[in-house]
Amino acid sequence: MTNYLLPQTTKEAVFLLGPPAAGKSTTRQKLYPTYQVIDPDEIKKGLDGYDPKNPSTVHTESKIIAREMFENMIGGNESFVYDTTGGNHKRMIREMYEAHEKGFTITILQVTCPLDECLKRNRIRDRTVPDRIVREIWQEVEEVTSKILPHSDHHILIDTSR
Repeated sequence: MTNYLLPQTTKEAVFLLGPPAAGKSTTRQKLYPTYQVIDPDEIKKGLDGYDPKNPSTVHTESKIIAREMFENMIGGNESFVYDTTGGNHKRMIREMYEAHEKGFTITILQVTCPLDECLKRNRIRDRTVPDRIVREIWQEVEEVTSKILPHSDHHILIDTSR
């Protein structure tokens, strides 16, 4: 009898973790170019009332749409990336568990960058976030990383300042 090696069919849910302007989306595009993507920032761009200088005006609506996309993704068999900061760590952990229960391997792609560099990058991009918010999220990500990582199967750390 011939023994054939079948390809492994692991479905993966990649959750991004990192502050605004750290380079999460760019890193995600390089590492996971074929994965489906849930990106609330991209969703915002298609919503009525979107202002790149004040994206918070459509933040709630984009999060609702992102949640619907997440539910669709975990109901399927396609690997995907959830492009988020990790600022709401309780939601992130809950969604990691939901994906894991549906058979997904959970990977955290943590993208880091010094606060000063995030602030500088944020000020020169089209879609800006107030400095105060960048600082708050940067600090929050620093504080919650140790709470999030134990809930993942894999952890990838990328420092975009190097």
